[in-house]
Amino acid sequence: MTGWQKLYKQTEDELLGPHALALPDRETHFALADALVAASHDQYRGWGDVVLFAACTAARIGKVSGCRVGDIDTTQWIWTV
Repeated sequence: MTGWQKLYKQTEDELLGPHALALPDRETHFALADALVAASHDQYRGWGDVVLFAACTAARIGKVSGCRVGDIDTTQWIWTV
């Protein structure tokens, strides 16, 4: 297999297998959240919190965007979806 064929195969695998694009570890998640905050207007920390919440719950963006304060029981830390 030549160089471009190997790269094509890798790209094809990533498109067909979404887990291939997953962030590898916790530190990378925090780095992504921090970069988003740094790039946002007035460095709004809430954007980073959304990234970490989504990563920690493994929820899809539609569920995360619809989450309200009352949906989370902070006594037992249960999110009612």
